[in-house]
Amino acid sequence: QKLTLAEQSYARWEPPKVRRRSTSKYVLALPQRAIDKFRSPKGGVEAQVAARLVTAPGLPHGFFSCFLSHVWASGQDQARSLKGLLQRYVKNIAVFLDVDNLEDLARLEEYVSNSSAVIVFLTGHVDDEGVAVSDYMKSNNCLVELRAAAAHARPVILLLETDPTHG
Repeated sequence: QKLTLAEQSYARWEPPKVRRRSTSKYVLALPQRAIDKFRSPKGGVEAQVAARLVTAPGLPHGFFSCFLSHVWASGQDQARSLKGLLQRYVKNIAVFLDVDNLEDLARLEEYVSNSSAVIVFLTGHVDDEGVAVSDYMKSNNCLVELRAAAAHARPVILLLETDPTHG
């Protein structure tokens, strides 16, 4: 399958030059009142409970707040962790994750169209010659999901895994 120019540019991702112990971070936008409670002198459990002030709208069965698009081989564990974090901090969020929600591989485009947004988890590896290779852009299923997001005008959120021990 031939890649578009945009897909070719994503396929040439490069890992960061600086090595860090844990560079995989997830960012969640919280309302200012939740951030203020984190800074309150009480802290602890009360601050964690305050972070759950973010609430996703309820959706009918078969519809999702977001679709997690990832390569099974190199991003499954991180995608599972990300789903857990989203469910922990966003009340009522419906997250599509293949191992939980995929009933038929032929319905990938339908699952994407039934989602409000698509989170693309970009993973890759460094080959034997030291060249960075995108695993995401080499996956036919991931490309189907990405093209469906564009076709259905779904917002795409890109997350780049920069920790070489995680793919």
